[in-house]
Amino acid sequence: ALVMAGVRRKKMAGNRLPWKATGQENIVLLVIAMPLVFILMAVRAEIRSLAVMTGSAWLPYHGQDPPAKSWEEVKSLELATYTTDLEVANFFQYVTIFAFGRLCVYYLQDAPTEYRKALKLAGLQGVYLYVFFGAFRAIGNLVIALLGEIDKEDRKAAAAAVLRDKVMTQVGPVFTVATLLCVYNMLILGSMSDIKRHLGSANLKFQGVKALVLISQIQIQVLMGLCAGSPLYQAAEKLPAKYQDEIHSWHFSPYRAQLMHASLLCYECLAVVLFNRCVWSSNTDYMTVARARELSEDGSDVDADQQLPALQQRLLVEEV
Repeated sequence: ALVMAGVRRKKMAGNRLPWKATGQENIVLLVIAMPLVFILMAVRAEIRSLAVMTGSAWLPYHGQDPPAKSWEEVKSLELATYTTDLEVANFFQYVTIFAFGRLCVYYLQDAPTEYRKALKLAGLQGVYLYVFFGAFRAIGNLVIALLGEIDKEDRKAAAAAVLRDKVMTQVGPVFTVATLLCVYNMLILGSMSDIKRHLGSANLKFQGVKALVLISQIQIQVLMGLCAGSPLYQAAEKLPAKYQDEIHSWHFSPYRAQLMHASLLCYECLAVVLFNRCVWSSNTDYMTVARARELSEDGSDVDADQQLPALQQRLLVEEV
């Protein structure tokens, strides 16, 4: 992702100052480099999970008499850090989704002023709702993890329990509706001719932007559902006796599920990077629209869309 962003940035700079970029260029770079943050936080979460499963988290307290912390406290701290790492990754992902929505609206700014304002305020209602509740969920889960549940009598732990049981459970159904509304919203925007002309398949690019959020939410639920002692496991115990040996030999624990989840996210980040490499062509000059608009705003009577082909040809000649 870092190499792709660097190559993309070099092509964008051209003969301009290398540190000067338009708003749309920054958004393109943000989308391409997005897996960089996600994989970093996934690796951090994987380290926390391994520290619990191998017992290495206890090494700083080994030999202390008495130890400064109990094993339960150390384990809870490591698992809380595991959660916060992944929630930070999700929060960054929601920021990227918001930026991508604004990029789509940016390409519609050749519309009349009143339509442009309506598109800016109302055209992304589904995306705004999805990003708001997604970020709220990420921050809420992060706060719950930070408060922890080391001491059940502690007021912070009680506040975390209230936030988890009373608030976050109510956000879930609303977030599901917001997700569907966001997908529908982007389908409508992605089908508009102005966006297609500049971004190509915007909906396909949007799938890459939100893929890691969906994977991180669904994958952990599936893995936890396969753990020994889960409702699915208990239902499997009611199967005929000939299956009981296989069922009772299944020892997939929640700790293994968390480790597998963090490990798989690293490979899934690589898949998103390769996907972005395919859909975000390095030969497309996303800055020509902004430069054509700048020429139009300087006083030219020619529409920015009419200037675009000539400007693209001029940039091609300069590059050669």
